Amino acid sequence: MKRAALSALWAVSVFGALAAGALVVRRTPSDSAPAGAPHDTKKEREEPEGTSDLQAKLGELREAVRANEMEIGVLREELDTIKSQLPPPLSPELEKELKKRLEERERAEAEKPESEKRKILQKKILQRKDKGLREDGLTELAALLQSTDPADQQMGFAILDRLGSIDFDKERFRPYVLAALSNADTSVRKATVDCVYVVCSHEEGLEIAVRMLKDTDPEIRMWAALDLNDSSAPEHKELAVRALRSLILEDDLSIKQHILARLQYRLPEGMDDVVVKLLDEKRLEYVVGHLLHYGRSPISAPIVERLSEMYEEGASDERILRYLNPDCIDLGEPGEDPRRRRDQSRLAEEAKPIVRNIYLRVVRESLSNGRRGQALKGLRELGDPWVIHELQEIANSPDAEGIEDELAKTIEHLQQQSSQQR
Repeated sequence: MKRAALSALWAVSVFGALAAGALVVRRTPSDSAPAGAPHDTKKEREEPEGTSDLQAKLGELREAVRANEMEIGVLREELDTIKSQLPPPLSPELEKELKKRLEERERAEAEKPESEKRKILQKKILQRKDKGLREDGLTELAALLQSTDPADQQMGFAILDRLGSIDFDKERFRPYVLAALSNADTSVRKATVDCVYVVCSHEEGLEIAVRMLKDTDPEIRMWAALDLNDSSAPEHKELAVRALRSLILEDDLSIKQHILARLQYRLPEGMDDVVVKLLDEKRLEYVVGHLLHYGRSPISAPIVERLSEMYEEGASDERILRYLNPDCIDLGEPGEDPRRRRDQSRLAEEAKPIVRNIYLRVVRESLSNGRRGQALKGLRELGDPWVIHELQEIANSPDAEGIEDELAKTIEHLQQQSSQQR
C-alpha cells in the first residue's frame, strides 16, 4: 500500500515538471517584462517611406473615378433623350429605297448642265424655220452618237428618241443605234433600246428584241419581253411569257412593278404560277389586285386556293376580299350574260366552290359587318343554293346581328335561283 502511494506521488511530480517546462517554452519576450512596464509600440507605428503620398494619390484617383461616373451618367441620360427623339430605324427595304432615291436626286443635280445642253440641241433640231440650223443640229447629234464618252452617247440617244415624230434622214442614224446595242456600257444600251423603232422597221425591231432577251441587264430584257408580248406572232408570245415569268420572279421590286403595271390589262396566259407567288408579296398587293380584277385572264383555281391558304395562315379578311371583291370580279351568276362585265376578269368555274367557302367563312367569322355584307353579295352573285342551309343557321343565331337584312336578301335570292334551276 505504501509502495503504491509512493509510485503515484512520483508520477504526479514528473507530470508537473513537464507542464512547467512547456510553460517556460511558450513565454514570449513581452511576458518576461516586469509588470506595469510601458509597452513600446514605436516600431509597430513605423510606415514604409512614401506611404502618405500613395494614400493621397489613391484619394485623388477615387475622386476622379467618382467624377467620371457622374459624367458618364449625365452622358447616358443625354443619349437616351436623343434616342427618344430619333425616328424608328428603317427596314432594310425602306433603307434601300431611300438610298436609291438619294442617288437619283444626286444624279439629277449632276446632270443639270447636260440637261440644259440637250434642250438647246433638241430645240435646234426641232425648229422648222431654219433648215440650215436643223442640219447643224443633226450633225452635232451624229457626233454625240459616235463619241467614246458614254455620257455623250446617252445624251445623243435621249435626243434621238424624241425625234421619232419628225421627218428627217433617220437612216443616217441607224448604224449608230445598231452598234450601240452591243456597247459594253449598260447605260448606253439602255438609252439605245428606246431608239430602235425610231430608225428601224417594226419587223427589224422585233428581231432586235429577240436578241436583247439575252442581255445581262434585267431592264433591257424587260424592254425586249414587253415588246415581244405586244407582237401577234405566237413564237414571240411564247418567248415573251418565258422571259416575263423569269423577270417577275427575280428580286427587283421596281422591275416587278413596272412589268405588272404594263400587263395589268393583258396578262399573258400560262402565268398563273407567277400570280400565285406574287400573292405573298404585300408590297405588290395593289397592282396584283388590279391584275386579277382587270387582267382579262380567268382567275384560276390555283390562285384562289392560295388565297384560301393565306386566310387559313392568318391573312386578314380585308386583304382576301381586296383580291376577291365581288364588285371587281365577274363571278358569273348562272344565266347571266357573260358580256355584262367586259372590263373585269371572270372567275373560272373550278374556282367557284373555293371562293364560295371563303365568302361563307367571312360571313361567319369577320368582325366587320361591312365585309360580311360584301361576302353575302358575292354569294348572291355566285348563285349557289348549296349555302342556303348554312345561311339560315347563321340567320337564326346571335351571329346574324348587324346583317339581318343582307342575310334575308341573300337567302331569298338563292331560293329563287334554286327554284328557277329546277
